[in-house]
Amino acid sequence: MLLLTLFPCRRAMAAATICVLLPLIVTMNAAEEAAASAPSASVARILGSPLADVTVESRLAAIKRLSSRLPQADKAALLRFTGGDQPEDMQLPVWHSFINDILDLLLKQKVPPAGLDDQLLRMARENTDPVIRDYSLQKLDLLVAEPHPEKIRSAALAALQEGAASHGQHFQGTALLTWRRTLKDPADPAFRKAVVACLQSPASTSPARIAALQAGTSCGIRECAAAAREVLGDPEATLPHKLSALSALGSVGESADTALITPFLPDPALAPAAAAALKKLGS
Repeated sequence: MLLLTLFPCRRAMAAATICVLLPLIVTMNAAEEAAASAPSASVARILGSPLADVTVESRLAAIKRLSSRLPQADKAALLRFTGGDQPEDMQLPVWHSFINDILDLLLKQKVPPAGLDDQLLRMARENTDPVIRDYSLQKLDLLVAEPHPEKIRSAALAALQEGAASHGQHFQGTALLTWRRTLKDPADPAFRKAVVACLQSPASTSPARIAALQAGTSCGIRECAAAAREVLGDPEATLPHKLSALSALGSVGESADTALITPFLPDPALAPAAAAALKKLGS
């Protein structure tokens, strides 16, 4: 009778022990998972609030030193940072530099983090900060190329075309230059149409027009010559704009343009570009 009485007691004790241990095991597993998902100390230090002994410059330099084979937790933390709000203690130009450098790092990873393509596309199409949108557009040529899935390649190209039609925004020029890098056929009619539209739109900014001249001239788009002549006839045109116009005329201009180019030879800042254009035109 004594043995029969003990067995139920042992079963009850075992059950009680399991009830005590199960929460501990669950807690330990949760702690292990949290530790595995936490970024390394070096990445946490880069992304954390600025410390008295950690300058912005040192944090930016630390990003460039990070490996192209980061653990998943580090990549995930960096990706979350690029999609977050500007930290209150970080000035806007610094924030822009952080976003740009982190995106470059993530794109160079041997195994990119999950969601990077989608987030980069969102930033290129929807971000309300024109600088961050510009930085994102610069990188979309990497998504247009294989081995990315067709869905991603098409979305990236659509984002570039959308940016190239954004008259009045500086990033319009960035979209055109990036789109140019993806072209397999320099005579692409859609690209030609976008370049000409940028050059002819009164809303286009000077930086966008400069980029359109450069991108269009590299594809031999003849309409760039008319835009270049207009720039060289404008006394208020900026030096970068004039340099791009001289280069454009040298590539897609005509022999008659030598009369427009020659007066710029005495200008030390423009003389090299003017001489190169004249040489290309056979003068």
